[in-house]
Amino acid sequence: MEHDIEQIRLLIARLVQLYDRHRHDEWIAAYLADDTVLTSPGGTLYGREAIRAEINKVPDTGWSGVHLIGESAITVTGSSAHALTDVVNIKVTEAGTYAVTGFGRYDDRLVRAADGTWRLAVRNRSIARAAAPAAD
Repeated sequence: MEHDIEQIRLLIARLVQLYDRHRHDEWIAAYLADDTVLTSPGGTLYGREAIRAEINKVPDTGWSGVHLIGESAITVTGSSAHALTDVVNIKVTEAGTYAVTGFGRYDDRLVRAADGTWRLAVRNRSIARAAAPAAD
């Protein structure tokens, strides 16, 4: 079971790192189940292709921020797993400084694929956005 937990931790970390660097085709192909469901305050996406289509609407502005993730609390039960991961979003501002733009939690359900690798099946994202700075 420890091997499974480590594989899931790596999946969560690599998914975030690839996302932040706009390498979307890689994380979608490597870490999502075909029928993955992503839910956030903005709505729900069903399946890899819907996720890819939505992500591709966002322009690639280069590496301008990161999702910092905390230690995941992972429970493995046979060929499925549950993980809770806290996340903080940090972005580069137009002034060139850094700002926390939100924080939240990933509530993930993962499944073991036929090839033995773990895949994200469901992610429920709860996000609290930081308030916009006051205008000068």
